[in-house]
Amino acid sequence: MTTKSTIHDDIATTQPPSYDAISKSPPAPSVQCKPPVFSSLQSEEQRRTTVLSHIREIVSSPHFTPSSVAKSINSCAAALSSAEFSDLLQEDNILGHNAMYWAIVNNLREVLWAFVKYISHYSSSCFYDVRLACMTVNDHALFMQLDFGDDTFHKRWERDKVDAPLLEDESFRRFLGCPPDDIQVHEGDGLGEHQFVACFRFRMFQKRLRITPTLSVQFIAAGRSWVLWFNLALDGIWRVAYRLAEDSFPADAAAVFLIEAHRGPPGCATGPAPLIIRMNQSPTCTLLPPGPHKYSTTKPGTDSELRPQHYTDIQPGAKVGVVCGLLGEWLMDNNTIYVDSDGTLHAQLKITVKSPTPQVSRQYSGIDISKVDT
Repeated sequence: MTTKSTIHDDIATTQPPSYDAISKSPPAPSVQCKPPVFSSLQSEEQRRTTVLSHIREIVSSPHFTPSSVAKSINSCAAALSSAEFSDLLQEDNILGHNAMYWAIVNNLREVLWAFVKYISHYSSSCFYDVRLACMTVNDHALFMQLDFGDDTFHKRWERDKVDAPLLEDESFRRFLGCPPDDIQVHEGDGLGEHQFVACFRFRMFQKRLRITPTLSVQFIAAGRSWVLWFNLALDGIWRVAYRLAEDSFPADAAAVFLIEAHRGPPGCATGPAPLIIRMNQSPTCTLLPPGPHKYSTTKPGTDSELRPQHYTDIQPGAKVGVVCGLLGEWLMDNNTIYVDSDGTLHAQLKITVKSPTPQVSRQYSGIDISKVDT
């Protein structure tokens, strides 16, 4: 049974309308979405073109009644083979993104779930596009609802070696029959304007680390995708680290990681103190996402940005890919106070984020705006 955590104090003009514009505009009367008409004389290519045109209309029109949309999507699915319709929904065929992306960005949840039931195997490109959509609308809860299954994780492994620790842990967790980790993200609610707290419940924590010395999770917050992981480094020291996921915007970030304690010394009147790890206390360095992209400061194919850097070694103004803190040997201790009676580790990551400074942003764009005439 999941318990709530206490947060510790320490485009082009032809593009479908944005969900922000939809949410702020006056409600328009609902209209019926008419199913497409197919002829037996149409070729397979013509049917596919008709279906795609109708899908584009659905994801760009927020005022269709949900019941009529479901009927139209069912008609589109019936016009193609199951595999072909599944592929069509996942291809980047609508202004550079897939249909699921636009359903999320335009806040069409009924449409999204209608699409989901027709997708048998998710492609890696679909996962990345959907994650990008969840980042765009900053919806961690939806990201957690979209469980892509083992098939996608294997395909993602092939595409992105950077996420190998995340994918390996996911496979082991499923094989152990371990329930999904619980991740909640809190923004607002008394926190600072640029702060959020991610609360974690890592189930079978020690067992998973004893099988493979890496445990990783991913979550959405502050309009970005983040990765938190534990690992045993080559020097034999356990670390906890965080970074941005691919396609996230850079950020100046500072973090405090807290692990709850569950039992104190015998006869102790007060509860045990949590373990607190302060990671780059003030946001004076810039955190960069991995991969060859316009923000990268290294040549494609190199991994220097991804080498974990201990927060005490980070110099002001530095650009880093991974920030880590030391944990100690308690992770393998059978009697550690930092897991509960069910073997679950309860932790929180509090991050303060601010956009990179104007001087740094100039470097990202590739243009020194100080030399541009106004």
